[in-house]
Amino acid sequence: MGSILIIAQFVISAIFIYAVARLGAFPVKYLAVIVLIILLFAELVVTGLVLGRKRKFLRGISCFLSILFMICLSFGSAYAWKSDTFIKDVGTETEEKYSAAVIVSADSSYEKIEDLPGVRFAYVKEPVSVYVEECVREVKSMLGPMKAEHADNVSDLADLLYEGKCDAIIIDEATRAHVVETHPDFEEKTRTIWALNVKHTIPKMGSEKDVTRESFNIYLLGSDSRTGVDSAAMNDVNMIVTVNPTTNQILITSIPRDFYISLASYNGSDKLSNIGVYGTEESIRTIEQFTGLTMDFYVKVGFDALVYMVDAIGGIDVESDTEFTAWTNPDVHIAKGVNHMDGVTALAYARERYAYENGDIHRAQNQAQVMREIAWKAMSPALIVHYPDMLDALAKGMRTSMRDDQIRSLIRMQMNKMANWDIRDFQMNGTDAMSKKCYSMPKTELYVMIPDQESVDSALKLIQEFMNGETEAVSDN
Repeated sequence: MGSILIIAQFVISAIFIYAVARLGAFPVKYLAVIVLIILLFAELVVTGLVLGRKRKFLRGISCFLSILFMICLSFGSAYAWKSDTFIKDVGTETEEKYSAAVIVSADSSYEKIEDLPGVRFAYVKEPVSVYVEECVREVKSMLGPMKAEHADNVSDLADLLYEGKCDAIIIDEATRAHVVETHPDFEEKTRTIWALNVKHTIPKMGSEKDVTRESFNIYLLGSDSRTGVDSAAMNDVNMIVTVNPTTNQILITSIPRDFYISLASYNGSDKLSNIGVYGTEESIRTIEQFTGLTMDFYVKVGFDALVYMVDAIGGIDVESDTEFTAWTNPDVHIAKGVNHMDGVTALAYARERYAYENGDIHRAQNQAQVMREIAWKAMSPALIVHYPDMLDALAKGMRTSMRDDQIRSLIRMQMNKMANWDIRDFQMNGTDAMSKKCYSMPKTELYVMIPDQESVDSALKLIQEFMNGETEAVSDN
């Protein structure tokens, strides 16, 4: 029995050391301590087993400790392997999914695409969506000649379907949120009977910076995708996260989703949130053009991931200046003052705008507030208790252009320094307006926000100061 335990402990210890070293997130000094502890414990157990040949009590204690230690090492190995897999999965995103769907009324008799020969289709022809065009070609190849109506925008498509002026519509799935915004019952009144799915390779967009020594900007996008974070969709959250690893400071700059700005690659302007339907690359290029800054990395997070992550870390405490019932989820009620929020509540709070006089501005402030609370809790020692759940949450709905070795080096730096980060936020502002010239929804009057140049300039100045380490750190958190 003793020999078996000694061999098993040696094997499990070797696996643990390999898993931790492979993860590459522990500073060398911690690795050395880990190895030393394992060797000392192994010597203690072996000595106990050898001496215990004549003392049953000592032998029993040694066996118990050996088994307990192996259980702990096994859990540690599992944590390390899980962490390594997570870092590889979320880092350096290379593909983005696009879909175009054939949609019919929920009460129609059509069940599959083969049921649609000769029916009346409708789709948006301008602005052109290459995925809708490809979907139209595929449908024609399957069904033959197509009778088609052309609408000015996806909202009008829903009207045509509701009014019986067509039997099926074809939409770019990235624009589904536009339809739901103007037709809240769209999901209940329609169903998808066929979809074309296309994967698009995202060009390399990560910086080569040493993230432990050089300041960097992250463009944080909160995706409203119904089909996963890998899919192109509206971006309801838009933030620039400026990180200075030498001063241990983070600045979260919120940009209102309704900011009306020029697209980088298309001849027109649109609401910032709408630009997400043209893909992550277009969103980044547009925000770089608007700010004049380089986005060293991007992090794209799905709303589901926010829910999972807040739940995984045991909830967050957020102070609200207003009492309201969330418009996105009537089951969520926010009290004035400090609220302990689970994931669903935090998401509803971050998406609220109708409870406030300056809706979109206040919503962006709430989003920064939620992100700050998550960051503080995620960097606290209490994280270790929720670590596996948090990794599962992020793996389900987060992607980034940061390389896995850069992610590992950031973790290693934090473990080495155990720094208390100074996390602050700033909000860009603007003025309310209406426009019929949004590129993604032409001829439809939409609410937009015209950027206030003074607030934009103030934000850019503050970002530069954080990048250069010119702001005095505070340590009250």
